[in-house]
Amino acid sequence: FKPVKVQGKSEKSCWARGLAWAIYGTSWFWGKTQDKIFKSTFIRLIDFLEKKWYELKRIPYDFEDSDTDIIDSSAAVIILLGLYNGKNINIRASVLFDQIWEWVKNNCLDRKKRLIHGCYHYPKHIFIDNEIIFGNYYFFKLLLALNTKEVV
Repeated sequence: FKPVKVQGKSEKSCWARGLAWAIYGTSWFWGKTQDKIFKSTFIRLIDFLEKKWYELKRIPYDFEDSDTDIIDSSAAVIILLGLYNGKNINIRASVLFDQIWEWVKNNCLDRKKRLIHGCYHYPKHIFIDNEIIFGNYYFFKLLLALNTKEVV
């Protein structure tokens, strides 16, 4: 395999939505299978997220791009859904969930509580600081999970 840059800063950076889907996917598969490979992968992903979260205190479009302060609320809510699903895998998932959820509520919702500040494709300057349809989808899934207390 050869590293390629699709939507992040570079082929060696960490695009936040890519990390988000990895966190969500591994937590969901662990919940369905209890396979330890998903648990160990989830914990490694949480290790990385935790380091970046405490360093930046925000979810940027790319964790390695210090040249911009663009955030991605869609990545944040996908991460939150993964942390919610993974709260029984590792206690740090619950701690990170609480902190990132507070950040989203304070920084990524408009006065009508709609998810804003999504970033679709920063390198191509497409839909930066916008509402993003899949951000809303995962936001609604997160609200459903919080309301039903189920893994979704």
